[in-house]
Amino acid sequence: MITYSIESVTEDFKMNSSGALIINRTLNYALVPSYSFTVKAQDSGGKSDTTSIQINVKDPDNWNPYFLHNLYYAFIPEEQVGFSPTIQPEAIKALPGDPGIDTTLTYSISSVTPEKYRSNFEIDSIGGNLSVVTAIDREEMDSSIISVNIKVDQVTDGRTATAQVRVVNEAPQFPPEVYKASVFSTDPFKTPVIVVKASDPDVGDEGRLEYSLVSGSPYFDVDASSGLVFVVSVVDLSGQAATVEVKVTDPKGLNATAKVEVEVLGSTSSSNVVTISLNQPANVVERKVPEMEKSLGKALGWTVNIIQVSNSTRGSPKSRTLREDAKSLVNFIAVDKAEVVSYEEVVR
Repeated sequence: MITYSIESVTEDFKMNSSGALIINRTLNYALVPSYSFTVKAQDSGGKSDTTSIQINVKDPDNWNPYFLHNLYYAFIPEEQVGFSPTIQPEAIKALPGDPGIDTTLTYSISSVTPEKYRSNFEIDSIGGNLSVVTAIDREEMDSSIISVNIKVDQVTDGRTATAQVRVVNEAPQFPPEVYKASVFSTDPFKTPVIVVKASDPDVGDEGRLEYSLVSGSPYFDVDASSGLVFVVSVVDLSGQAATVEVKVTDPKGLNATAKVEVEVLGSTSSSNVVTISLNQPANVVERKVPEMEKSLGKALGWTVNIIQVSNSTRGSPKSRTLREDAKSLVNFIAVDKAEVVSYEEVVR
């Protein structure tokens, strides 16, 4: 049988028969900040050994504050300022190490990586609310992660937690989610219907956006780069309405959709088609079809449907001294209460 005993004189600790050291009474850091004593173990035959024990008493006023989480995440859209991102798994918050002491925790940003983005962020010193004060360009830093260390100051050395801030790509958007247009059942292949145009702050209004139909259609299709919806064949839809859904996708795979509601009118005589000439190439004019229809309709007082845009050139092929400037021919009809307005009345 082995017995244990504390050889040094202290009433603050005792040792039981199994060798467990037990606090015998409340310790007082101010009176005794540390203890050093010897523990002896002895068997029934009288053989024994000793070991030294050093115990340091922790000052309760010196407990460091701590964060509820060591790692926080925030996702922010680029080019946006003056807002507080949503923090996950919850808002940044620290608690005092000693709940019995009434003290104020102070939050501050100790570092940002990359360092050049240090001035982009601020944190409320009392509430710990992280905010974006200067816009971040995702094109410049792409999808890099900014590590923001949040320091909590108290009367002692602070603790730090890390908030990883990721600048996220924004999905493209269609200004209207529903477009309306009309065509005639006799309109030929490639007749423009309407241009659906999406915007994306990450890539700009032009370029790097790809348009497609959500589901294939035997009646309509869309140009992948311009968003021009055009006729494939609508001869079987005379007097009916059709809907197609167009999807726009950015280089990161984010997308948006819009519906195009098309009213297919009965046939119209070619004699009612009005042609105007513009000093711009057809591919440029095609992108402005909605604006042109609106402007012409406002000027004429009717609904205008542009049914064809084609290229033409100025000058004679036999004379190379004449400058050949690209221009386009725009064919349109005017509609008044579902009735086609005659050519003579339009040009009058």
